[in-house]
Amino acid sequence: MCYSEKKSLEVLFDDTKALEDDELYEESTRERASDEVTLDRPDWAAPSVDDDVNDTFSKTFALSEKGNDIDIWRFRKDKMLNSSGSPAIKAVDSIYSSNDSVQLFLIGQKNSYARLNINITLFGYLMHKYRVFERFWDFVAPFSVKSRESDIGHAPFRFHQSEPVVLESLMTDVKLGSFECAYGFRYVELNNRTTQVEEDPDYDPWSVRQTTVYQQYDSAHDRNVFFLICPSQRVKQALKVALTRRAESNVPLNAFEMHRIVLCTLHDNWRAYLRSVEKELANLSDKVTLTQVRSESERLSPLMDFTVNFIDRQKLKLIEDKILDLQIIFESLQNTVAKMQRQCKVHCMAERCKRCTCSSIVEELEEQRHEIDVNLKKSETLLKRAQGTAHLLSDLLDYENAQIAHHNEVSLNKLVQESKDENSRMRLLTQERSARDAAGKTFQKLPTICSNFV
Repeated sequence: MCYSEKKSLEVLFDDTKALEDDELYEESTRERASDEVTLDRPDWAAPSVDDDVNDTFSKTFALSEKGNDIDIWRFRKDKMLNSSGSPAIKAVDSIYSSNDSVQLFLIGQKNSYARLNINITLFGYLMHKYRVFERFWDFVAPFSVKSRESDIGHAPFRFHQSEPVVLESLMTDVKLGSFECAYGFRYVELNNRTTQVEEDPDYDPWSVRQTTVYQQYDSAHDRNVFFLICPSQRVKQALKVALTRRAESNVPLNAFEMHRIVLCTLHDNWRAYLRSVEKELANLSDKVTLTQVRSESERLSPLMDFTVNFIDRQKLKLIEDKILDLQIIFESLQNTVAKMQRQCKVHCMAERCKRCTCSSIVEELEEQRHEIDVNLKKSETLLKRAQGTAHLLSDLLDYENAQIAHHNEVSLNKLVQESKDENSRMRLLTQERSARDAAGKTFQKLPTICSNFV
């Protein structure tokens, strides 16, 4: 379902859409005692859609202000300012009005199946204050309370150019026009779970998680603002190091540099994950392909050392599902990187920029596209192997069933023959006994006849 067509701010703050003054907005926001989300259903949507939307967002955000716990990183000139916790509305206004060159809002969650660590009031006010485009809500929906993952594919890359690509003025230097973009991606990392055992078909040392990135470049303030939902620790560390170095060297930040940093952290773990899936598949494949029969010349000869069981078949099915998910993930990531690369080329000012780094960013994004393409081809190969193994396993199970049926048929025929032989013997015994009985009666009658003659 697409949420971008819904008037999110009118829905979430239906009692404030007539307010234009920030102080009145703040006062009205504080008076809201409930964090319930009621979303209006558009004209084209069926009545059942309304329940689905309400259910989704009601499980996305923290239930109260106590659940607010976000990190805010601010960079200006040669220093970095950090804060965390639950910022008040006035604090958000102060941050917005500051002269920071870069602002990052990092929103996390306790685990992948929990609510975000921010309530709807604070999140909605951030969206309102920074005038975030409504398409961003498409990327918020997947984060919610759930029992299992059901939304592997993210919304496609979104980009909005609110000003001309390049602003030229006689009074000021040439600079980029304001724009904003949003995208989501999946990443994988070790979960360090020790409660499961390898014999469990659900056992997996890896977990596939998700992150959403929003960027806004404001030409009026010459500021980059980022909202990162559930970034990994690796992404946080890479961003912190890069931005700190930029601040210390007083080098202006390329608007697309952050995206390059975020996306380049993904590939190492994906390679390791693919190797893990390949190893798991190889172990199951060996069990199937190395199975032998007792005699190659004998028809339907029994299988020897056939150790594949029901759990192995479950594991094979789970591997197939993982690989199918990987193809969706890699195709989505490939699309995101390609569009990011294109926008970087479009916004490159070349000789008009004193320290242009666009060419190096474009080149690295091209390398990342190649890396994703390689991973996608690996996943396609793994899927073919998994399907081949599953097909061979099905054939072996059919063979085993046929062998069992053949064995039962032979045993049944043997029993029938034994029954026939036994019946034949019983008939012979019966005939012999009848003959003996008849002979005995004859001997008894002879003395009687002889006595009559005397």
